[in-house]
Amino acid sequence: RELQPEVPVELSEVAVRSLADSPGAIRTSDSILRVLRQVPVIAAQPVPEDDEHDDDGPVWITKPPVNDSSRKKKLTVAVAALVLVTIAVIAWIVVTLIGTFL
Repeated sequence: RELQPEVPVELSEVAVRSLADSPGAIRTSDSILRVLRQVPVIAAQPVPEDDEHDDDGPVWITKPPVNDSSRKKKLTVAVAALVLVTIAVIAWIVVTLIGTFL
């Protein structure tokens, strides 16, 4: 509602409360329907368009990637461990299969 004043208060509340992480948050479809039924019906009312701005800007704002050497080192160790475990499992399967045929 702060960004789009034409949005009804009830609809704005549904959006905010469904995203909230609190005891009063809306979590079920029944709760959402109950609140939405309270929204007044706006009959054939066109949404005002702003001809000056066609683009509202980015929807998501992301941070540039952080060059963190400790995270890279942890990722390298984890990938190496995964590769070693994979090789060990494949070797165990091959040895088991060879032992079965001999």
